[in-house]
Amino acid sequence: AGAAADAPRRAGFELRSNGLTCSGQSKMLDDSCSQEAVGLLTHRSVCEEACRAEPSCRYYLWKDEPGGQCPHHCAFYETCDETVEYDGSKLAMIFARTDGDLGLEQQYAAFANDAFCDGGILHNWESDHTPDLDTRTRASCEQKCSDDNMCTHYMWKDDASSGAGRFHCATFSSCPTWHDYAASDKVMVYAKEKTAPRFYFDAVLANQECIAPRRQEAKSHKRTGFLRSREVCEAACAGDDECYFYLWKDANGGSPFHCATFKTCSHARDSPGGSPTAIYRKRRGSTAQGGMGLLDWTVAEQMASGAVQLMTPDEKRSLLVGEGWTGWTLQHGYYIGSSPGVPRLGIPQLKMQDSGNGFRSTDPAMVGKATVWPSPLAVASLWDERLAGEQAAAIGREFLAKGANVVLGPAVNVQRVARGGRNFEYLSGEDPYLGARLARGYIRAVQGEGVMAVVKHFAFNEQETERMSESSDVGERTAWELYYPPFQAAVEAGAVAAMCSYNKVNGTWACENENLMQRDLRDRMGFKGFV
Repeated sequence: AGAAADAPRRAGFELRSNGLTCSGQSKMLDDSCSQEAVGLLTHRSVCEEACRAEPSCRYYLWKDEPGGQCPHHCAFYETCDETVEYDGSKLAMIFARTDGDLGLEQQYAAFANDAFCDGGILHNWESDHTPDLDTRTRASCEQKCSDDNMCTHYMWKDDASSGAGRFHCATFSSCPTWHDYAASDKVMVYAKEKTAPRFYFDAVLANQECIAPRRQEAKSHKRTGFLRSREVCEAACAGDDECYFYLWKDANGGSPFHCATFKTCSHARDSPGGSPTAIYRKRRGSTAQGGMGLLDWTVAEQMASGAVQLMTPDEKRSLLVGEGWTGWTLQHGYYIGSSPGVPRLGIPQLKMQDSGNGFRSTDPAMVGKATVWPSPLAVASLWDERLAGEQAAAIGREFLAKGANVVLGPAVNVQRVARGGRNFEYLSGEDPYLGARLARGYIRAVQGEGVMAVVKHFAFNEQETERMSESSDVGERTAWELYYPPFQAAVEAGAVAAMCSYNKVNGTWACENENLMQRDLRDRMGFKGFV
């Protein structure tokens, strides 16, 4: 906390105008259309990060509009004393440096210019009707939309020459059509995007380069143009959904600055030249919250294999037996399942907690501090994949906030026994097709929050009565047509882990049943995670 308090504040940027470009005596520093690094400029965040890295940059222009000679246009300015209309586009935007981050949590994208929703019945709120709110800044207008879950767009006008009033803010819950905003040409409509994923990057390889196709690449022998800092390279990867690794090399002697982004990095080789080189990996989550990111399985297996070679026998054992239990009593400060990790190799602790229904209060200090969610059976009864996914994502965020990084769920067994003691907990209800659809969405939603999901109970745990001793006798056709589809869907969705069941299967304990664990789960379903 002390280190965070002492950290310098990052400059923020606020939109000042749209459809314009700086002109006249304005001092331009750089222009993306003439820079070697133009290949990196596919996202506004790259342009903004490059301006942030240049102390004298006070304004930047960004245009993202397909077609033409310059679909992505970024320009830096030290001053912007005069403006003129941007030739050929009103989606060009000028951003000005502020004293600090705006702190707006919701992300918005420019949607339209000089437009107003056609149909007043659809608009939620307008500044003219609620004069008590400070509507003199775009940030306050944007916050009004962020505070309203039904708001999908907001309109903002800041036009000192307008006879109808300088400021105008309106929010909309939806809008099928738009009409021209007649009173001003300095109007922009913004569309609410989904909350931006939280990413951070950590260095995984030193003095190596990936043997893989480059998604984007740029080099520069001088710290000019847009390749001004490693943060610019990182922003290019962060803004690309298909980028999971990037290479950064500082210039040294005759070697240039070098940035390259990659989807995979399963193999690497020594990096030529004398400059320090590092490969950074994208992780979903936050370094403060401990969220984890999903890697390609090939990359993950390569990294795991390398780590195992460096581990001592005691370290290997520690990952298999867990800690925190005295008999049937869970010690204070531990989760339902805990392993110590191997800090020296960057292997984090596993902090596994019940369950797919929500965070289980196993410690007295947690009682009254966990959300009680509708049961999975109630969610299944809605037949609503979107809603089930939203609840799963919220559960994942709560687990992360409470320090856990593994959700011991979802439970997806198909209900064949009406009096089953845990039927309320099973997301499939009585229908394997419904269970498959909902299980797939649940896994993706939870793991999208940086928390691992554990699909359970594999398999045939359809009753609680005598579950520690009974044998569920099932033929192959019945297994694959009725009981396995939700598990198969979870595997296809990328489930990191599975939990085996307590019961026997065809006379052999499930957790040591080779047909169940090896033949069906791994060989036939293709599961690559841990059990």
